Amino acid sequence: MEPRTTHRRVRWTHILGIILLLNGMSAAATLPIERQFPAPDEISDGMAFVGSDLWVWGVDLPHTFYVLDPENGAVKASHPSPAAGGSTGLTYDGSSVWAVPVWGVPSDGSYPQLMAKISPVDGSVISYYDLPVGNFTGITYDGQYLWVCGEGDDHSRILALDLDTMQPVRELTLPLGFLGDLAWDGLNLWMAAADWLGPDIGWQEYIVQIDPLTGSILGTFNAPGQAVVGLAWDNGLLYVSDPALDTIYVLRVPEPITFIYVVLCGLIMAQPQCRGRIF
Repeated sequence: MEPRTTHRRVRWTHILGIILLLNGMSAAATLPIERQFPAPDEISDGMAFVGSDLWVWGVDLPHTFYVLDPENGAVKASHPSPAAGGSTGLTYDGSSVWAVPVWGVPSDGSYPQLMAKISPVDGSVISYYDLPVGNFTGITYDGQYLWVCGEGDDHSRILALDLDTMQPVRELTLPLGFLGDLAWDGLNLWMAAADWLGPDIGWQEYIVQIDPLTGSILGTFNAPGQAVVGLAWDNGLLYVSDPALDTIYVLRVPEPITFIYVVLCGLIMAQPQCRGRIF
């Protein structure tokens, strides 16, 4: 089965990926910062749009869901959240909020690693679900499936879950290290990721764009600050939570046609036979 938004469509990201590959461009790109504002919590992680509001999961004590104005970060409301020990993911399916907590499953069970279905009215837990993936960190909704990501021993996994059965209908395996939250742009997945480069360098944090059909990495983008954990998508803007700087960045993702046109023009003009020509 395939996400319904990907049926029989010419995928501009495939074209762009081939162009970049043939041209030897492998370095991470940088998405322009549209704006930024302070996070509502010292440890603000998972994010999701619930209607026109931006929900942010603050896992510093007391654990809280914050409801923000996405334009300036003003707190409009807040709700107590389930206990979470670290990186978390949030998404909204049009009627319920879904949350996955990770990091911190002590012997007393105070941070159970379960997916929670949440009321968007007051943040209360409607029900809990176990997941068929360990150390899960992120979640998003594509209009048909819930996508969750988690870490394995030597690889990372992304699963598409059927909302009725909570069973996986697709699995993607990626050679990535630590994962954060997921977001869906209507066509592709976005995921926060990080690699440990050793004690002298520390963590390298970045964002990847992923083909939901094949698991291919379509693009790698630099972190706008120091860390990347929570992601949320809205109308061409990628919201990124940075718990290291207590900041939420709003990144502008170029329009597909404009992006391809600019790249193609650059490649054409770079060819020796085209230099100096005016089209």
